[in-house]
Formats: sequence, structure tokens, C-alpha cells
Amino acid sequence: TMEVDPELDRLYPQKWAQSVEIRTRSGKLFRLQVDFPKGDPENPLTPGELRAKFYALTMPLLPRQAIDRYVDRIAHLDELPDMNDFVRPAS
Repeated sequence: TMEVDPELDRLYPQKWAQSVEIRTRSGKLFRLQVDFPKGDPENPLTPGELRAKFYALTMPLLPRQAIDRYVDRIAHLDELPDMNDFVRPAS
């Protein structure tokens, strides 16, 4: 079931806390609380997670080779002499 936890609700907007509890059939309880969702500035994605998300979101839209070229451009953004090189299609 899902329900509002008034204790966590009071933390908003300073924290976007959420928790989950799982009780096994044997009665053991597991609980985890996260104060900031993954991807927030306080809980950023790792470079690998960000890359995986980029691929997951672009794979339905672009060929793999184009995505690879965009990823390479992003990795070397500071080396581009002109931002037009970044925004031109990576086809």
C-alpha cells in the first residue's frame, strides 16, 4: 500500500523525502529512506548513470552511431572551438 507519512511530509520543501518498507513473509522488516530523489542536485547521477539515461531516452529516436557521437561531443565539450559543432546533427 502507499500512504503519506506526515513525518516525511513535514520535511518538504527542504527535503523531498520518501521511504519504503518491505516486510517479508517471515516478518523481517526492511526500511529505506531517501531525502532527495536520484538526479536532484543533492543526490546527483553518476557519470555512468547519466550516460545510461541518455542512451535509454535517445535509443528509440536515433541510431546508435549518432548517439555515440553525441556522447563523444559532450565528453569533449570544452575542446570545441565553436558551439555550432555541438548542435549540428550527429548523423
